[in-house]
Amino acid sequence: MLSIITVTYNNLNGLKTTYKSIRKLLQNEVAVKWIVIDGASEDGTLSFLRMLSTNLDSNCFLYFSESDKGLYDAMNKGLDLVDGDYIIFINAGDLIHESLLKDLQDYNSFDILLGASERFSSDKKYIKYVRPLKKLNSRMICEHQAFVVRSAIAKKIRYDLRYSLSADYDFLCRCIKSTDSIYSSKRIYCSFEYGGVSKKKRMEALLEDFLIRIRVFNMPYKNAFYLYLKHLSWEVVKKIMGLIR
Repeated sequence: MLSIITVTYNNLNGLKTTYKSIRKLLQNEVAVKWIVIDGASEDGTLSFLRMLSTNLDSNCFLYFSESDKGLYDAMNKGLDLVDGDYIIFINAGDLIHESLLKDLQDYNSFDILLGASERFSSDKKYIKYVRPLKKLNSRMICEHQAFVVRSAIAKKIRYDLRYSLSADYDFLCRCIKSTDSIYSSKRIYCSFEYGGVSKKKRMEALLEDFLIRIRVFNMPYKNAFYLYLKHLSWEVVKKIMGLIR
């Protein structure tokens, strides 16, 4: 079974968008369970979740709603509720693709599956393919929403709450370092709108990335600092060129 975990807070419209894409998967031959972790939203999300729980089989839908300590604390709560073989995190507003289920059928001997992702904005789309594993200590090699991992590994590793912006990078790194059983796919696993908290607070996220490289990869400080400056310079260039706001 694939457990799809969606963390949401006051994003009812985004949650409904995600549900439309997941609804197709619930009718597939591969067993899928959607787990929604809501941070005590006040925009009608809870009423929507209650409606879904009435209409959907409890074997394929579960929700939990209460205040949390932030995004990654909510993700850990989602991991606690998983009872399937694999997990993937899909944010409210993101779309999941059926091609992921095809890969799970064909490559379920692997511990981790990495897929491509489609990023979109109001005027353009961009497909990001999986980068080589050797690049892991310098950058995210795939989007977090295109990262599928065995539940046993994810439950053991969990999200490190010391990081408020880059715990997904830390989680991905530690999961991948825990196994050699990894499959990289050219299929698109998800679509999402470009942005997010870590993009809006990119400078702070780069500092967390710096610490992760030292802690997870035992990278020498000077090497980690060089990568920090390299990524920082590129962010400045992109801003000057108008590629980011």
